[in-house]
Amino acid sequence: MNRSDFFAHLRRRESGIFGTSLKQSQTDGVIAILDAGRDLPLSWMAYTLATAYGETGGRMQPITENMNYTSAVRIEQVFSSRRRKGIPGSALARNPQKLANTVYADILGNGGPASGDGWRYRGHGLVQLTGKDNFRRMGDRIGVDLVAHPERALEPDIAAKALIAGVRDGIYTGKKASDYLPREGAAIRAQFRQSRRIINGTFEADKYAGYAMAFQDALEAGGYKPGVAVSRPAQPRPAPQAPSRPVATPVAGVAAGGALVAAVAAFWNDIVCGLPAWLADLFNLTCGG
Repeated sequence: MNRSDFFAHLRRRESGIFGTSLKQSQTDGVIAILDAGRDLPLSWMAYTLATAYGETGGRMQPITENMNYTSAVRIEQVFSSRRRKGIPGSALARNPQKLANTVYADILGNGGPASGDGWRYRGHGLVQLTGKDNFRRMGDRIGVDLVAHPERALEPDIAAKALIAGVRDGIYTGKKASDYLPREGAAIRAQFRQSRRIINGTFEADKYAGYAMAFQDALEAGGYKPGVAVSRPAQPRPAPQAPSRPVATPVAGVAAGGALVAAVAAFWNDIVCGLPAWLADLFNLTCGG
C-alpha cells in the first residue's frame, strides 16, 4: 500500500477523522496496526482502525483505564453497590487503586480486593483488555505473558496484535469480523454498524461505522491489498557536498635570496588585485594579503 496516498486521504477535511493533520504518535499507532494486521481483508482492517480510533479518542496509542473518579455520585452511578462491596462512593473517590481493587475484585479471574488484581488487570490497550483471565487468554493467543507482565499490553506493537486478535478471533465478546464483514471488497455502513458487536454491543455503533467508512476510503485510496507490507519512503540520499572554494594564500615570509618566489608572489597579487570585487569574494581571494 502507498502510505503517502493513504495518509493524504485521511487528512482531507471531509474524511471526518483526525482533522487535517496527524501527530507523529497517531501516525505511528496507525502504522503499528497496519503492520500487525497486514493479512486482514480490506473491511476488517478498516473496522480495526476505526475501533482503535474510537476507543482511544483518536490518539491511536494504547491507554490504561482511568479509575480516578473525583465524584462519589458518579462512582455510584457507574458501579452498583454489589460491585462496590457496599462501600460508599465517597470512600472510593480520588483513590483509583482502591476503586479498581474493589469493583474488579472476584470477577474475570481476579482475586479479592487485597490481591491487587483489580488494579493490576484494569483496562489496558487499544481496546480495554480487563481482568486476569482475559489477560491470560490474550497473552496465550499472541504469545506474550500478559499475566506476569500486564504492562506489556501498553507496548504499541503488542497492543496492535491484541486488537487484531480480538477483532479477527472474537476474543472480546465472542463475536468476530467474519460474522459481519466481507472477506472480499468493501463493506457498507450497515455492516460496519453491526460489527460494533465485536467490541461493545451496539454502543455508538453508527459513530464507529462512520469512522470505519473513512478508514476504508483511505485504504482504498492507498491501494491496500491484504498481505502487502505498508510502503515506507526511501531514506533520503545525503546531499552532495559543494566543492571547496579555492583559497589564494598570499605568499609571505619569503626567504632572503628567494627572488623567484617573491616575483611569483607579486605577480599573483597583481592578478588578484585586478579582479572585480565580486569575483574575488566568490573565491575568497584577498588583495594585498
